[in-house]
Amino acid sequence: MGALLGALQACTPAAPNQPDAEVLADVTDGEARDVVRPMSDIVVPVPDVAETPLPDFALQDQNRASASSGMNISLSAQRGRISAWYFATSACQFCVSQVAQLQRLQTELDAAAPRRAVKLFVIADLDSDGATSAFTVGNSLPVLQDNRASNVQSSWMAAIRDVVVVDDEGTRRVVYNLTTRPLSDDTYFNDLKARLLALANR
Repeated sequence: MGALLGALQACTPAAPNQPDAEVLADVTDGEARDVVRPMSDIVVPVPDVAETPLPDFALQDQNRASASSGMNISLSAQRGRISAWYFATSACQFCVSQVAQLQRLQTELDAAAPRRAVKLFVIADLDSDGATSAFTVGNSLPVLQDNRASNVQSSWMAAIRDVVVVDDEGTRRVVYNLTTRPLSDDTYFNDLKARLLALANR
């Protein structure tokens, strides 16, 4: 019950009397900008995203429609290309709905970028506890179930609905939270797409 309440709280906007947002650095193209993320989504303080090599992990792809189904996916295996990792919980319908937008984004990236230059992934949080099927409907993105041994969300200091963009050397470059920037809005969809392509084409 506690896990379910925690997941549902991740889908609830901050109360009006709470601070509205935390500002993070975004250095997609080497020029610092502010990235605003709701305080309700902050798990722990996030260090400067421009200078954060991320710890490696290995989790099995749970999506039968994925080309890597059943295989172990690791951060280190993504060296040489841009990767983006969406942290979500299966108890949140909004979180699940954004996966379809990520699939659309992957399709457009494949058409616009050099082959395999950008790859998107979904990581289901611990509260999803194996309930990854909600993320696999109608998409072929790799879907990974986080576990206590790897605890990627914690070790990466990520929040639910974060898309963590990692460069070709394994360094976090952008934290793009979909609470305030849902990909169902073409403004944000095209913004994230542009950021990913800018990194891929450096």
